[in-house]
Amino acid sequence: MATAIYVQDDEYVDYTPSADVAAGDVVVQGDLVGVARKPIPANTLGALAVEGVFDFAKATGGGSGIAAGTKVYFDAVNKVATATVGSNKYLGKNVRAAADADTTVRVALSSSESAVTTDIPDDTITAAMVKDGEALPVGVAVPATKAITFGTSALTRNGNNIIATLPTSDPAVAGALYVTGGAVKVSAG
Repeated sequence: MATAIYVQDDEYVDYTPSADVAAGDVVVQGDLVGVARKPIPANTLGALAVEGVFDFAKATGGGSGIAAGTKVYFDAVNKVATATVGSNKYLGKNVRAAADADTTVRVALSSSESAVTTDIPDDTITAAMVKDGEALPVGVAVPATKAITFGTSALTRNGNNIIATLPTSDPAVAGALYVTGGAVKVSAG
């Protein structure tokens, strides 16, 4: 039996609201944020856009400018886009700088936010790594002189630097890095 069956492309997702939704309304479902491009009457199947570029309302003044390329979140309480994470839901990235006085911000919607680590204390480096195709736990604290080894490879922390020790022969694993003749190469597998 199939473990997955294709349903639809991922630019839109089906949505049946319990109350009328106007065109342009932002709908938050858990961590999924979508925009109704057309009105959706209550209890009627419609669609929410989860990709595309949209202008979202944003607060003005008080340092509310958002630089191009900044991650943008939706504040469902105030119904505005913001660069503040907090309890706000990820929308996507700003594609055009929005000044403090601007009332909108242009965002390329994205349904998933890449992992971010911020505010790391100087004595700890947090890492997410993959070994033999399996993800190791996120948040592995690496003391200032600790090495994490993976067979013939290792990552060693030296202050705020991470030093990679790579094998000197092709490990025959597609995409694996190795050093030969003083050059870093990528294994074809």
